Amino acid sequence: MVNLKRQIQQAATKHEELIRILAETDHAAPSLNKQKTLIANLEIDIAASDARVAAEEVRRLTELKDHEQYRDSIVRRLAYRATGKREAFEAQAHKEETEYFETLQREHREKETNKALKARLAAAQLAAQALEIQVAHHNEIQQELDQLFEAIFGGRTPGFPEEDERERLLELAVEAHKKASGRVEDESTAVRLLSDAQEHFRSSKIAMKEALSASNRHFFFNGVIADMIEHSALFRAQMEAMSARNLVLDAQFRSSLVETLPDVVISQDSAVKGNPFSSWVTDTVFQEEIKASAARVEQASAVLDGFMIEAAARLVAVKADFARRERELRDAWCALHKARETAFESLARRPLNASGKEI
Repeated sequence: MVNLKRQIQQAATKHEELIRILAETDHAAPSLNKQKTLIANLEIDIAASDARVAAEEVRRLTELKDHEQYRDSIVRRLAYRATGKREAFEAQAHKEETEYFETLQREHREKETNKALKARLAAAQLAAQALEIQVAHHNEIQQELDQLFEAIFGGRTPGFPEEDERERLLELAVEAHKKASGRVEDESTAVRLLSDAQEHFRSSKIAMKEALSASNRHFFFNGVIADMIEHSALFRAQMEAMSARNLVLDAQFRSSLVETLPDVVISQDSAVKGNPFSSWVTDTVFQEEIKASAARVEQASAVLDGFMIEAAARLVAVKADFARRERELRDAWCALHKARETAFESLARRPLNASGKEI
C-alpha cells in the first residue's frame, strides 16, 4: 500500500499535466465532427453552384449572340427602317441588350457566390486540419494517461476493491466485444458468400433455358449444332450449380446457422444426338429430363434465397449486438478510468513522511 502511495505521489505532477492538456483539448473531437459536417455541406453547395455557374455562362453566351445580332446587323436595321418599323427594331434591340446585361449580372452574382463558398470551404478545411492535430494530441495524451494508470493500478490493487472490480468488468467487456466482432465478421462473410452463390444460380438458370431452347430446336431441325449447344449449356448449368453449392459450404464454415443446400443433379446427354440412330422418343424423354433438372435448379435457388433472407436478418441482429457491446466497452473503460482517477486523487492528497508513512 505504501509503495502504491509513493508511486502515485511521484506521478502526481505528471498526472496533473496530462489532465490539464486533456481538459484543454476536450473540445477538439466534437468540433472536428461539426467541421466535417460543414465541409460536406459546403462541398454539396459548391457542386450545385458550379452547375449554376456553368448554366449561367451558357445562358449569357446565348444572350450575347442575340444582343450582337441586333447591335451589329446593319441589314436587319435597314430592313426595319425600310418597312417603317424602326421603333420596333430599337425596342427589340433594347430588349436583347437588357436581357444580356441581366444575364451577365446573374452570372457575376453566381460566380461571386461560388467564390465565397470556395473560400469558406478552404477556411473550413484549414480549421479541420488544425482540429485533427488537436484530436491526435488529445488521443496521445489519453493513451499516456491510460498507461500511467495501468502501470500503477494494473492487476490486483490492495485497498481499492472497486478499481479491481472495474478492471474485471472491463476484461469481460473486452472479451464480449471481441466475440461480437467475430460474429459480425462471420455473418458478413456468410452473406457475401450466399450472395455470390445466388449469382451462380442465376447463371445456372440462364444456361438451363438455353439448353431447353436448344432441345426444342432439335425437334424441328434434328441438328448436330443444336445438340452441341444443348450439351454445352447443360454442362455450364451443372458447373454453376456446383459453384453455388461450394459457396454455401464455405458460408456454413463461417456461420453454423446456414443450412444445407439440396443436391442439384442436372442430367447430361451422354452423346451428341442428331444422328441417324437418334429417335423422337429418345429426344422427348431427354427433354423431360432437362425440364426436371431446371425445376431442381429453381427449387435449390429458392431455398438459397430463403437462406439469404435469414442470413441478412442475422447480420442485422449481430450488428446491433456489436453496437451494444461497443457501448458497454466504452462504459467499462470510463468506469475504470473514473475509479482509478478517484483512487489516484485520494492517495495523492495524503502526504508521506521520509520513512514512507502517512503524515
